[in-house]
This record gives sequence, C-alpha cells and structure tokens, in this order.
Amino acid sequence: MKKILVFSILVISFLFFSSCESMNKPSPGYDIFISAEKGGEIADLEIVPIWKKGTLEYAVAGLDSFAITVKNKTDSVIRVLWEESSISYGGSSYIPFVSGQKFINAGMPAAPMIIPRGVSSTKTVHSSGQVYYSDDEFTGGWKLKRINSNNIILVFCIESEGAKEFYTVDVREQGI
Repeated sequence: MKKILVFSILVISFLFFSSCESMNKPSPGYDIFISAEKGGEIADLEIVPIWKKGTLEYAVAGLDSFAITVKNKTDSVIRVLWEESSISYGGSSYIPFVSGQKFINAGMPAAPMIIPRGVSSTKTVHSSGQVYYSDDEFTGGWKLKRINSNNIILVFCIESEGAKEFYTVDVREQGI
C-alpha cells in the first residue's frame, strides 16, 4: 500500500511540475533604443530587461523589471531625478519604483540617485503600476505583477550642475 501511495505522489508531482513548466514561455529578446535630448552629455545608460520565469507562487512568466546602469560622464556629481522620470506602457504612465524603496510608497517618487564623477551606479527599476497588496491567507503581502506589454518607454531625468537632460529608452520585444 505504501508503494502505491509513494508512486502516486511521484506521478502527481511529475505531472504538476511538467504542467507548470509548460506555462513558462521562453525569455524573448529585446531591442533597446536610447536617445537623449541634448546628445547624452551627462551620462551613459545601459538598460537590461529582466524576464522572470513562472514559479509555483506566480505561474505567469513575463517582463519583471529593468536593471538600469547610469555612468557619470561629467566632472561633477549627477542626480537621477525619479520624480521627473516615468515608465509608460499599455496606454498608461507610471512613476518608477526603485530598488530599496518601500512597497507602500510605490506611488511616490524615490529620493534621487546620486552618482559621483566618473562612477557607474545600478538600480533595479519597476513600474509603480506593478505593485499591489494581496490579502490572501497563505501567500498574502506586497507583490509585483509582470509588465504585460511588448513596448515600454522609459524616460529618465538626469541633472548635473542644475542642467537637466531627459533620456528616452524605447524597449521593444523582438519580432514586434
């Protein structure tokens, strides 16, 4: 009887895990176009889309966030002004939700990111529209939805010595 029970559990586990894996679509490639209104004199940007596979807790795969690296090209301190930056997709625009920021403050801009001269700094950036609270009895708490869009526009306001420059990043899923 124990052998049948163990065998049944193994078969059910195998079927469950293989069905979860079939829900995961592979990570697509992205085309990234970066432009700056004044020619990019203040900083260089590197944007890496982060694609998450589905998990047991969150079965849907999809675009989760962006790793943003900003390199200071000036001889002075620069600041990324999150209150003047945005993430737009699906016909809506959102304030960036930055790593280190509290979930409850997702709708408010984070403090500026300060970058000394000649230095690079990286942050993980989500859309504030991804943040939600679940009161589920077993898996409740703050969570992040996936971005369900093939085209996302990120705008970053970077300031150096009082001069602001806006960088626009157009992220498009390849094949679109």
